[in-house]
Amino acid sequence: MIKIHGGIYKNTTLLSPRNDRIRPVPAVMRSAAVNIARPTLQTQANPVVWDMFSGSAAMGMELASHGAAQVIFIESHPESLALIQDNIDLIGSKTTPLHPCSFLMMDCDAFQLKPKWWFHYSPHIIFSDPPFESTLSWIESFIQDLGLDSHPVRARDSPKNGSILLLVKIASSHLKDCTQIFKHNERSVKTHSYGSVSLLSSHI
Repeated sequence: MIKIHGGIYKNTTLLSPRNDRIRPVPAVMRSAAVNIARPTLQTQANPVVWDMFSGSAAMGMELASHGAAQVIFIESHPESLALIQDNIDLIGSKTTPLHPCSFLMMDCDAFQLKPKWWFHYSPHIIFSDPPFESTLSWIESFIQDLGLDSHPVRARDSPKNGSILLLVKIASSHLKDCTQIFKHNERSVKTHSYGSVSLLSSHI
């Protein structure tokens, strides 16, 4: 059972995956991610969240419950897409003019985001839960790509480095290698471990 733990949708039970292929973000990690993201959610006028490799959509829904104006779910697996749509319908029925949040689902490979998506949906917060076997390569390519001044999100809004909050769920066994990637790219990173999984947070 996946339950939203705080905010306007508190105690709403989301639909759960039917098998172990989808790995929902643990409740304790979702709570920690919300606490880290809270300053961004509270200071941005219309905070946009990307939930990459969305799986069940639990993390994006938790952030929506705490003030995100738009949540974009980026996923490519048909089973996950169906589950995300069902949870969008569930939460959408609870959205009111006093607590507006829009949801968008992108059926695409999160490893191959197209530049036009950055132009139209520039994020303030990115949460990513890549497959554990691909975590290192995803982090390295993503940080290097986003750090370029020519990147669409930099070119359009000219944000300074550090303006996007990146949160990544990883296997704790990858913790040392992942933090080294951030340091190699001159990015500070904080780590939060919860047994076999850990949460990385960095402003990039």
